[in-house]
Amino acid sequence: MFETLFLLKWPLAGVLVAALPLAYYGVFLLERRMVFVSVTLAQAAMAGAAAASFLHADPRATAFLATSLVIAALARGRGERGFLPGDAVLGVLYVVLGGVTVILLSRSAHGGMDEATLLFGSLLGVVRSDVWVLLVVGAAVGAVALLGHRWFLATAFDPETSEVLGYRVALVEAAFFGGLGLMLSVSIRLLGVLLSFALLVLPAAAARSLSGRSLAVFVGAQAAAAGACVLGTAASVRYDLPTGAAICLALALPLAGAWVVRRVRDSGPPGRRRSP
Repeated sequence: MFETLFLLKWPLAGVLVAALPLAYYGVFLLERRMVFVSVTLAQAAMAGAAAASFLHADPRATAFLATSLVIAALARGRGERGFLPGDAVLGVLYVVLGGVTVILLSRSAHGGMDEATLLFGSLLGVVRSDVWVLLVVGAAVGAVALLGHRWFLATAFDPETSEVLGYRVALVEAAFFGGLGLMLSVSIRLLGVLLSFALLVLPAAAARSLSGRSLAVFVGAQAAAAGACVLGTAASVRYDLPTGAAICLALALPLAGAWVVRRVRDSGPPGRRRSP
């Protein structure tokens, strides 16, 4: 098994490089009740990749363009009172982008992509050059997150106070969602929509259910994401399973473990119970 796992070193390296920043962004999205934003952005990146197949263009560039347009539309919608609430706008975008994706793929039969590839990714096709691209983008996004972390926290949890303190909330929001959109645009072709969404939501949910401390949640989410990627890849080798789907199931294990821990904690003696 170890020999086969070594042969998958580039797919494993690629998913690990993508998993860490996605898990970081997932904590913010979960805390801000914006989980549906993540799947809508992933759908936008998927539509951009489908457009690349139709236009014979670079899928990373078109995916980033698509996510940027959706981010701009959402930012504009937040600043104005529209006739649809925010969650309805996300639903409309999700459906429209999904329809556009299918139509573009149906018109580019020889473009090298299909619905299954964009939904589940092509991890087994990851090579060293893909990992280097992910590393460069991940490092850039990580640098922005490191420098702007306290502004991200402030604007995420108390935007009104942040404005009073002089923070440029719109600029911080643009940096946050721009980084998320860039990371999704370079990883969606390799991870697919399902695994990208799982990395954004499941590790953050597991970490958040066990701790209310900011540092513990961020570190726990990234540790859960990395561990699940290794476990899922190993399981796919051992039992001959699709790698992306195996990682998705492995990502659910920390959440199941967190649920058990919470149940045991809440059923303990009153003096030993912790507040959520």
